[in-house]
Formats: sequence, C-alpha cells, structure tokens
Amino acid sequence: MKIVTPQSLPRERLGTDLRSGSVHEIWRDPDDEVDPRWSLSLVDVKRNVKSLHRPEGTVDHWLGISGPQLRLVDGTRQEKVRADHQIVVESTTPLLLLRSSIGRAKSTRLLRVTRKSEMQPIILGRVFVSDPIEFDPDVRAIYLISGRLRLADTELAEGEAAIFDETVPPVMHSDGAFVATMAIPCVEVPPGS
Repeated sequence: MKIVTPQSLPRERLGTDLRSGSVHEIWRDPDDEVDPRWSLSLVDVKRNVKSLHRPEGTVDHWLGISGPQLRLVDGTRQEKVRADHQIVVESTTPLLLLRSSIGRAKSTRLLRVTRKSEMQPIILGRVFVSDPIEFDPDVRAIYLISGRLRLADTELAEGEAAIFDETVPPVMHSDGAFVATMAIPCVEVPPGS
C-alpha cells in the first residue's frame, strides 16, 4: 500500500488558460511508465474550461468530490458531474467544463481516471464508512474526501489517497468518512480459453 498526498505532487495546468485550474496525477499504471494503461488524477477547476483536449484512444471517467456544481459538455451531450455517479467520456472531441455561478470563490474538485479504450472499464464510486468495512479486491485506490480513516496500521488524512497493489485492500475503520473508490474489475477468462 502506498499513501499519496495529491496536493504535494507537481501540478499541471488544466486546459489552455493558466487560471482555469490544475491537475495532480495521483498514480499511473505501474506496469508501463512510458505508455500507461490508466492514470488517476485529482482535478481542481477554478474557472470554466473551454477546451480540454484528451489523447486519442483513451476514455475518461469523472467523479465529483467537492465544490460548486459543474457540467461536463462532450460534443452534444451535457451532464452534471455528481458525487454519486461516474460519467464516462469515450469521445475524443475537446471537453468543456462549465462551473455553476454559485460558489465561484471555491474550486470544484473531481477525480479523473484516464484509461486506454481497449482496457476493461474502471468503476469510480463513493461510499460512507462508519464501521469496519472490507472493500472488494478489485479496488485499486481510494481518496479520502472527508473524515479520518484507518487502514491496518496507517491513518489516512482528508485529501490523501491510498494505492493498493494486487492484494486485497486492508479492512478500513472510521467513525464517519466519505471515501471515493477506484476499482478495476477482474476479467474472468472462460474455462477452456
């Protein structure tokens, strides 16, 4: 298990306007550093982003974490980014990220997973932990949205992420924490294949 504090990592600009926001890459597929199959990032949106370009052959998964409401526009499709539902974007047209006019002083925080299109889908979700909980073995990373969380002998602080290797994630203990999860479902190979 590896603990990561995204805000302490180098940040990249979001879109073409330096004031639009930033991206902190939390983790990328450790099997291929040059051309990773997937990467997990924390995105802070401070202003509307008019043209967010994405690499060919990739799919984005978005999940709201905090801050003012945001609409994601993908060509003709428009969806509100919410905390309880991931948005999957397969198109390679530039994205628009449009923030609500309410609460403009605060940034909108999102989790984004970018994966290669030929890779199996990734599932982003959000759970409330109030008792000891065992996550599914497919969970590869968590991000602590609020509260405190204990993983085995490690205390996770708000805004930190934990990355798990191929083993089952440890039991998590909390008296009240919101946690975002990233799972990569195992692909079952049919017998005789």
